[in-house]
Amino acid sequence: MIQPKLVDWMQKARLKGNWNSNPVITDKGEIVEPRMLGEGLRPSAVTRDLKWGVEVPKIGNEEEDKAMEGKVIYVWFDAPIGYPSITATYTDKWREWWHNPDNVELYQFMGKDSEFDVGQKWMVLMVDVYFHTVLFPAMLIGDGRPWTMLHNISSTRKLHIPRTITADN
Repeated sequence: MIQPKLVDWMQKARLKGNWNSNPVITDKGEIVEPRMLGEGLRPSAVTRDLKWGVEVPKIGNEEEDKAMEGKVIYVWFDAPIGYPSITATYTDKWREWWHNPDNVELYQFMGKDSEFDVGQKWMVLMVDVYFHTVLFPAMLIGDGRPWTMLHNISSTRKLHIPRTITADN
């Protein structure tokens, strides 16, 4: 199970990195992210029904391929993987950064979390902080190799954007 390892890492990282409260965990160590409470860490969808994005690749199974038609890979699933992969594209010495947890401190700055007006309801998207404090670290922990993990995260909590969301945007 990844969740106990993730929670243990998160509690140690927030103390070592002196994290401020954010939408996932408070500075006192209280986990406030609903996807980690009660039932435990739940699966996150990695596809979306959008007109833009990276199409889900076909796997050669007619039924599965048909079910995935029109779906794209959700950017926040593959974006964190891009951090080490773009570094590896840039330099053969990428492991000196990404596989060096004893000597490298990773700081991440989140510009905002977004709040959108959806008709009469407000939809708060706290994707930046969630994906950088939960999903990405869980992926690295699940991999089992010694990755450089998040040391400190700085976020502005959320930004209020009065804009109506439709299926086309």
